[in-house]
Amino acid sequence: MFIVYDISIKPNRLRVKIVDLHKQIVDQRVRRIVEDNQEWFGHHLDDERKISKAFVLLGVSSYLKIDISEATELLTEGANDAGVDALHISDADNFEFTVTIFQAKYRRKLTTDAHFPENALVRVIGSIRSIFDPSKEMTLNEALKPKVAEIRSLMSEGYIPFIKCVCLSNGVAWNTQGQEQIDNSGFSRDQVVFEHYNHDTIV
Repeated sequence: MFIVYDISIKPNRLRVKIVDLHKQIVDQRVRRIVEDNQEWFGHHLDDERKISKAFVLLGVSSYLKIDISEATELLTEGANDAGVDALHISDADNFEFTVTIFQAKYRRKLTTDAHFPENALVRVIGSIRSIFDPSKEMTLNEALKPKVAEIRSLMSEGYIPFIKCVCLSNGVAWNTQGQEQIDNSGFSRDQVVFEHYNHDTIV
């Protein structure tokens, strides 16, 4: 891990904060995304929300190896997003298709290494149960609704989904309690996998 030191001197006290260089690189990149593409964010979002949205775009484009402009079409975050910030559906092949669900947590304080939150895992686990159960009615936003409809349509035609839940953050993976939520979800590892994808992997 590359690090730099942020040294501040106060009366009778020397404070040294260790900052991960990869975090700084990603933070600068997401800020540049916001600056260069204001039309993607709108005037209704505050700076905090814009940075978080830009981080989702960067993580999705990095993970799927696509342009950031393409990643904008996969965004679902906002009101009634069921805890899903972005969603990608692969082409069907041999009666199988892959759904990649992204849930992101971005921390502005770069000197801390927070675990991916347990409550975010709980929410996305519940969303997976609902999205892939055609009998469940869901209140969804206009970005997520057609994607869920496409998934359910493929399933009704006999296609089998493989689900990747990608947890994006600029911290570390979930803790023991978070892993327990995954282990107790009842999902088969042959059908649902959870991955942590962070600043180190992006860089």
